[in-house]
Amino acid sequence: IGFLLHTNGEKAFSKFLTELQIELIFSFGYDAKLRYEHYFKNLSNNQSKKALIFLDQHIDLNEKFCLLMQDAPLLVLVRDPLDALRSFLNVRASLNGEKIWTLRYDDLLKIDNKIVYVHDERACYNPNSSQKYPLIDSIKSFIDKTHWMLDFSLNRNRILKYYENNMYFIDMYEIVGQNCYETLKKIAQDFHLKIPEKSLIFEQRLYSILTILLPCVIKFDDDIKVFISNHYSYKILPNSSKKHILNSQLSHIFDDNIFIFLEQNDYYKIKKNHIYDKILKQIDNFLLILKQAIEVEKNKEVKILDILQYFRSKPKQAKVYKEILDKELIFIKKERPDIVASWKYYQEFEKICEELERN
Repeated sequence: IGFLLHTNGEKAFSKFLTELQIELIFSFGYDAKLRYEHYFKNLSNNQSKKALIFLDQHIDLNEKFCLLMQDAPLLVLVRDPLDALRSFLNVRASLNGEKIWTLRYDDLLKIDNKIVYVHDERACYNPNSSQKYPLIDSIKSFIDKTHWMLDFSLNRNRILKYYENNMYFIDMYEIVGQNCYETLKKIAQDFHLKIPEKSLIFEQRLYSILTILLPCVIKFDDDIKVFISNHYSYKILPNSSKKHILNSQLSHIFDDNIFIFLEQNDYYKIKKNHIYDKILKQIDNFLLILKQAIEVEKNKEVKILDILQYFRSKPKQAKVYKEILDKELIFIKKERPDIVASWKYYQEFEKICEELERN
């Protein structure tokens, strides 16, 4: 059973788990009966007998639901709660949703200003957001103990208490960069799964400003299309076996995850029409625009120091958040004190709270 909360690296971890050849079964909604039926049907049809079903606290009949599946180990993904809060404030989406941008070669600046921030001043998810900046003052709403987003981002105890001594904790930092493959290999060994082959996917950032903006398609005259993508995109691109990859011919690729290609027939067409070099220059120009757009968004981010300063200047909010964390980290502190000790931002927050109490 998987327990992966929002802003804890859940999207990337879910993707990595598929590399272990395990079926991931998701179900959402408050009705526990409907969820259980969904899981039962999917597990009954699972041929490999290796599957991971996902839980969250936003469910009725919580006790009965957990008791029915209490024998299975609970895989819990955790993260420094101050860093998770930073991630929450900075959650972005593309104005185009799940669709792929199409841009004219003579109007490439349109890739700029395509990102919105989806958590509003009430710290609620707004899928129709037009918000251009993250809102640090929404922390006050988020840490209200009755706020429903806490069940999706932080609260765990109503689930964890049914799996004492049968919990398997993974810290998000264990699935970042070069740590990721070794972590996945250990999970595979501990749960008797297929050990994955080493792959670049384990070192990629699967959720970033880049992956929100890409893929996109640049259209040229004569219906020539160049695809600017990222290697592990969650958006579906044309599945053509005959692609001509342009990466080696370009000067301004700034990220290893960028993958640029066109259909083989389009490649022959632009070579024949002697516009190949011209198109390469325009693609390079687009890459410079894209890099600048990413830098603009990075500069908008709420930084971890901003959050620590927020609590330092607002003792009341600091006290409320500490009370929430003191309660919600009980099981993690008991089972994996080493993980909690490694959370440098949480440790700094604790020091701030001690200073505020003394003063």
